[in-house]
Amino acid sequence: MKNIFYTKRALFLLACLVFLGCSKDDLFNYSDLEHNADWILPVVKTRISAEQVSKLNDLKYDVGAFTADITSFVNPSFPVPPISGQSIGPLDLDDTDSIYVRFRADTADLKVCITNNFPMNIKAGTMIKIFNSVLNTDTIFTGMIQNDIPGKGGTDAIIVTRTNMPWADNQLKISLENFTSDGTNGTVEDFSVYNNIDIKIGIDVIHLNEVELYGNIDYLVSDTSDFSLGSNPNEPEEEDIESVKLNLFIENGVPVSYAVKGYFLDANYTILDSLFGEETIPAPSIDGSGYVINSTIVEHTIVSSFTKSEYLFVKDNAQYIYYKLQFTSGPNNVRVINSNNIKLQLTADLKTKVSL
Repeated sequence: MKNIFYTKRALFLLACLVFLGCSKDDLFNYSDLEHNADWILPVVKTRISAEQVSKLNDLKYDVGAFTADITSFVNPSFPVPPISGQSIGPLDLDDTDSIYVRFRADTADLKVCITNNFPMNIKAGTMIKIFNSVLNTDTIFTGMIQNDIPGKGGTDAIIVTRTNMPWADNQLKISLENFTSDGTNGTVEDFSVYNNIDIKIGIDVIHLNEVELYGNIDYLVSDTSDFSLGSNPNEPEEEDIESVKLNLFIENGVPVSYAVKGYFLDANYTILDSLFGEETIPAPSIDGSGYVINSTIVEHTIVSSFTKSEYLFVKDNAQYIYYKLQFTSGPNNVRVINSNNIKLQLTADLKTKVSL
């Protein structure tokens, strides 16, 4: 019996040696096996600011002062003597796209471009004043012309940064105060040809404090963001990708609803493909004064499916994402403060089949 026991033991040990003689690579060779994996990659984050939502980051006006506006102190039929301490205006700043009742800003920039088409110069020291005409007569901006502006086409610009700007209404006016000129140097000029001062104005609200928007408004806001796929070092190889889902996470913190569309653009801003079709995002709940109730901020997710070929085309060609938001408001006025914004976060969900 003992001999049989030792014989079996010897055979067992021999089998173990043969087994262990196999290489590690042979034992754990899964090269012919495949498994599915998901890769969640961050792509781009975008924030549509309160200034953008209110269209206060790009207010533009074009106004002219004409011969009729200076006849109280200029007689075009005679040589114009030197002028000092006169006023031109007030002139209306017509805003053809006004959606606001009033706004105030912690920081705002004013840029005024002046083209002097009168046949006399405008002297340094002449003041530009922009002020309210509905709420009150508060001055919103003042700026001084720093250089003499020649007549018959001379140009200059004024740039002013205003902090703690008071409430501004939507029917602003402008005037030129302490208007000073050397006149026409003893000659009679043709004011029917050289007959205006052209003033182009831009107001850019850098940091909004608060704005009151009208009810029942319908307006468009767009945003373009840099876009790049394939820049993540952990992204799988192209040959392993089977399909892709792009997830757009939206957080609506503004007191208006909107329909949103998204597009991929190439380097020339040409549309390559839609990121998703039109989706409607409701507004959060609003209190009796028109402010957003923060606890009701709307969260929404849009999922877009792409084939591998569609994904690779976008990856190779797209450089921007373009969002188009068509806003609509309810019947009552609403209020937007600086913390009210729209957050957009895009992620790529890549499904792969990986060979091991």
